[in-house]
Amino acid sequence: MTADATARAGPGTEASTDRADSRTGKTAGPWQEAAALARLGAPMAATQFFIMAMGFMDTAMAGHYASAHLAGVAVGGNVLWPVYMLFIGCTMSVTPIAAQLAGGGRVGRVGAVVHQALVVGVVASGLGMLVLLNAQPLFAFFGIDPEAADIGDRYLRAAAVGFPAGLCYVVLRYASEGVGHTVGPMVIAGCALVLNAGLNYALIYGKFGAPELGGEGCGWATAAVLWFELAAILVL
Repeated sequence: MTADATARAGPGTEASTDRADSRTGKTAGPWQEAAALARLGAPMAATQFFIMAMGFMDTAMAGHYASAHLAGVAVGGNVLWPVYMLFIGCTMSVTPIAAQLAGGGRVGRVGAVVHQALVVGVVASGLGMLVLLNAQPLFAFFGIDPEAADIGDRYLRAAAVGFPAGLCYVVLRYASEGVGHTVGPMVIAGCALVLNAGLNYALIYGKFGAPELGGEGCGWATAAVLWFELAAILVL
């Protein structure tokens, strides 16, 4: 396998091929490659599941509190998550670039890519926060019920506090996954799901000495979880 082909194949491919060459003189077979792909892909799939479960949990727990808060969190989430995914898209190229560099034996250059992506993430987070903090005209344009719109607006304003942390976290997560370290982000996402459930319970219903905020509490829980994820991946 040439150096260019190895770089395009991504991290882990060179190592597996070298192992196969040293033992049998042949390249790794399809089953070995499938197993290597599963080891990388399964944690990434679990990470995505945990992330989606957090949005579902917000809506379900707010709905158990009151129907108006269910509507507020639902309309707020329909703004928050599309905006979040839109600006995350600005940094998604980190994964293939990091994989190519790692596969080509140039792991030291991944740091420069991450630095550039973090700058993009910070700028994008500022733009995203502007949208989240000014969503009321959007609700009015679509004729959202005033009570639900007010709850949704407060939910978005709270969640906006965690927006910069969220975008910086995904940059580091994409870099980690690009160099083949997929288990760490999965563990972080799983812990974040549990933390989100606990904070939702405390802040929606006013438990453990926390204020009773209803749907707005989901926003503050989301913000706290995003900052937790950033801190956790920095530690890992």
